[in-house]
Amino acid sequence: EKIDMETRCGTRDPNMRPALHHGEMNLMFERIAQMAPGNQTEASRIAAREGRLQDDGSPYYTVNIHSRPASDSPPPDKDTGVIPVNRLQDLEEDPWVITMDNFLTEEECDYLVNFGYKNGYERSMDVGAQKFDGSFDSYESKSRTSANSWCDA
Repeated sequence: EKIDMETRCGTRDPNMRPALHHGEMNLMFERIAQMAPGNQTEASRIAAREGRLQDDGSPYYTVNIHSRPASDSPPPDKDTGVIPVNRLQDLEEDPWVITMDNFLTEEECDYLVNFGYKNGYERSMDVGAQKFDGSFDSYESKSRTSANSWCDA
């Protein structure tokens, strides 16, 4: 069952730029993997394993690629700048699956966990049937056992 974004998230400003345009997701993941501080040199890989911080206080995190599409991103069109998308190829190829080791410091992790306790953790719910007003019911899944806490932005 598909989720209607307009119902779930409301109408977006038509002038709002999307976070990613067609074809940009592969480029984003390629850039994330290439620019990870802990992936740059042998010294930075050691610093990442040791949990050291960079001069700006951020960790030397590493990015591990577990799965990625076999094809590289095609270059943007010279005239329009648009990256061509091949939906059939995208569906046939493996998805991007990455992990980021040491992305947060221990202090940042402790802060987020404590923030969740302060706001209260709730059992994660699955999306149920659509109601008459366009919203969706939720139900507790037998297989989804995680808990989450929401923060107001």
